[in-house]
Amino acid sequence: RSLGGLGATAFVRSFDRAARLQTGLAGRGYDGALRVLVPEARVSARFTAASVTLLAVLAALTFVLERPLS
Repeated sequence: RSLGGLGATAFVRSFDRAARLQTGLAGRGYDGALRVLVPEARVSARFTAASVTLLAVLAALTFVLERPLS
């Protein structure tokens, strides 16, 4: 019974919250579409070059240090 009561309470509260959210959105002129500003993503040439260089150095070190010490 306790679990059923908790489930029923959660359902009623979530339904009430959804109704209040709907009312708030309607009050702000919500028409079904959310329009947001998406910041422009720029690629940094310096960061890309540094990343590729670091990757190449790590790969070279891996091949050099992989050889047995004899």
